[in-house]
Amino acid sequence: QARRLYDRAGSAAAERSVRSWLLDLKQLQTAPLFSDSRWLGKAPRWSPDGSTVSVYDKTAGGIFIVDLASGDRSLLATIEDDSGQFAPGQRQQLAFRQLATTPQGAVRQLAVADYSDHTIRPLLSPDGALTDDPIAIWQPDGKQLTVMRRYFDQRGTEGNQVYNVDS
Repeated sequence: QARRLYDRAGSAAAERSVRSWLLDLKQLQTAPLFSDSRWLGKAPRWSPDGSTVSVYDKTAGGIFIVDLASGDRSLLATIEDDSGQFAPGQRQQLAFRQLATTPQGAVRQLAVADYSDHTIRPLLSPDGALTDDPIAIWQPDGKQLTVMRRYFDQRGTEGNQVYNVDS
């Protein structure tokens, strides 16, 4: 791949002005990922096939999934400051966290977006119990995620536990 992504911040108010840029290694040219200055995007991630990028944009209120060939982009609404995790291989899926307000307070809930058919599926506990899921990492086969999960009921131990979850 002859392109790289990176974050670039202005000198004033750096956190607010972080923007994702593309570097073309063959031409040695760099340009913002978005030509429209309203969209910032940070923490860029490539899809495994290199055709798609995800970036978090606080201004837009979520994660942009950008098709680099067409320039089309979709927005996954979330206030979690992260650009998600692409599934390995040819699966066009992105696991990401959303914040949910519950009687126990705010919790992070995992969801998988399929950006080929524009669907989002929450990854809830099989028994419907309330959980907080701060971390998820895809297994190499792309069929499961390893999740750090905390249940709000009495499951034997307090704190986060590690689980494999079907995607």
